Amino acid sequence: MDAKEKIIASIIAEAEASAKDIILDAEKAAKEAAEKIEASAQKERDAIISTAESKASDIKKSADSAVALIRRDKILSLKGELIDGVLCAAAEKINALGDKEYFDFLYEIAKKTVLDKNGEIFLNDKDLKRDYKDFEKSVKALGLSLSKKKADISGGFILKYGDIEINGEIAAIIREKREILVDIANKMLF
Repeated sequence: MDAKEKIIASIIAEAEASAKDIILDAEKAAKEAAEKIEASAQKERDAIISTAESKASDIKKSADSAVALIRRDKILSLKGELIDGVLCAAAEKINALGDKEYFDFLYEIAKKTVLDKNGEIFLNDKDLKRDYKDFEKSVKALGLSLSKKKADISGGFILKYGDIEINGEIAAIIREKREILVDIANKMLF
């Protein structure tokens, strides 16, 4: 091999070694770049997952809160319906009392609502068919007279003093005292 060939072989060997070094450096750089990209992608993926988990948690909290509010409103509504049913049943029970108990109950209400003498008490058609003689005597002692005209009410009475009417209907009294009765029912039921 002559000098020229040796120089060419040496240049080729150096070029091959240099090419290997360049390839190794390129592979190392590519590996480092891939690792950086992978790490950056991992960070971005972790950030996206964290944001999504946070949003999902907020949505769940909001949904839980909405469900709790709906549940509370439904319970309140059901309690209201139950109490209204109890109050309605109370009015029906009073209206269904035996004659003596019923008219004794009405007399107690009349005593509390009487204004002065010369008032007139009106009963409904059903009550005018009951035995009200003792009630009639009792209200006379209060200065009230019992009208034979019927009142358009479900039970109880209407007390009139000329143009003034006092509603002693059982359902009206219960409506008037509803808040007090609701408090009592709440304590008893809940």
